[in-house]
Amino acid sequence: MLKRALLTLDAVTDRLLTGRTLVALGMAFFAYRDVVAGTIGQQIMSAVLIALYCAVFWFAGKWKTERDLWGVTLVVSIATDLNVFVFHAGWWSVMLFLFLIGFFAIRVPGTFAIVLSSVIGLQVMALQFRFGATLQDRLGLLVGLMSVFIGLRGYRLRNEAHLVSQKHLEELQKTHAELQEATVKSMQHAVLEERTRIARDIHDSLGHSLTSLIVQLQALQYLTVDGKPEVKEMVGNMLQVARTSLGEIRTSVHALADDKTVVGITSLRAFVKQVEAHTHLACTFQAVEELDLSTETTVVLYRVLQEAVTNAVRHANATSLTVEFTEKTEASRIQMIIRDDGTLQPGTPILPGFGMNGMQERIQAAGGTLTFTPVEPHGLEVCCTVPLPPEQGSDH
Repeated sequence: MLKRALLTLDAVTDRLLTGRTLVALGMAFFAYRDVVAGTIGQQIMSAVLIALYCAVFWFAGKWKTERDLWGVTLVVSIATDLNVFVFHAGWWSVMLFLFLIGFFAIRVPGTFAIVLSSVIGLQVMALQFRFGATLQDRLGLLVGLMSVFIGLRGYRLRNEAHLVSQKHLEELQKTHAELQEATVKSMQHAVLEERTRIARDIHDSLGHSLTSLIVQLQALQYLTVDGKPEVKEMVGNMLQVARTSLGEIRTSVHALADDKTVVGITSLRAFVKQVEAHTHLACTFQAVEELDLSTETTVVLYRVLQEAVTNAVRHANATSLTVEFTEKTEASRIQMIIRDDGTLQPGTPILPGFGMNGMQERIQAAGGTLTFTPVEPHGLEVCCTVPLPPEQGSDH
């Protein structure tokens, strides 16, 4: 709450110049005695000094280079010295340096702010001799100057840290969105590749067999043209059934190839098929086809399955992998168990790496649980349980 209030105040200061106006009023209050009761020279010089400070704060955006900032420091320092030594101004004109140190602390980046503030601090300490300050007064003023600089510098650093955090958060959100999109595309690719393979197999095997059957039945029609009517009718019926079946198969193949649905068990099964086709793993996939999964649940399980397969292939030297899905209807949850026969021995401590920690974070974010258990005689079992959407849980 306090951080938000400080950021709001800073925005008002930068955009509406209210803060700079308040600074100007504060400096006018400091100069009240010389402006009202002083000589003409004191009044003029006090007005000039306050005008210089107002210009520094009002046009803060113009002082960007080190040369500009050195120029500001030199002009204000000379004007203050003239006001003190020539026009005999009071201690107020020296105290205005606090505003300049605050300006450097907030506006000037890097160590250059420390250099400028140190120069001003040395000048203030030197001017104390003009007013006969004691050692205690000098030490108190030094602590005050340092406190002003450190306090306002800390505010600047907190503000910069907040902006950096916001930027990193936006980048993380963008990366997360891109990762989710890539996951969905990966699932879509796996599903479409598997469906294309199935459609091709159906077309090449069953389609060709039916075509051959139709040709032979047509030939049989010619051979039985002089046969009994019952035989001719029977051959005609078989030919009609074969043609109808071929048409239905072609329709189903086209529908299968055109279906772009990627959510659910199908995408996970397709991924496992791909793994078996492109690696040395012998994979077994067990799941109920009617099991319905939401997009979010599918993505979470897909990423966990992907990481588990990567560990089995790259690190565990496994030769077989089993993936099993079970729906816990009484708890409205779905359980996925992944077992491999890798080199991990029972009793061996499991040291989670980046991949396992990522799996754990995904499952926890989805409201589920994840465990890693060595199995007999060797291998690893990954068991994750995630909740089903409320509308699914209520249907069962």
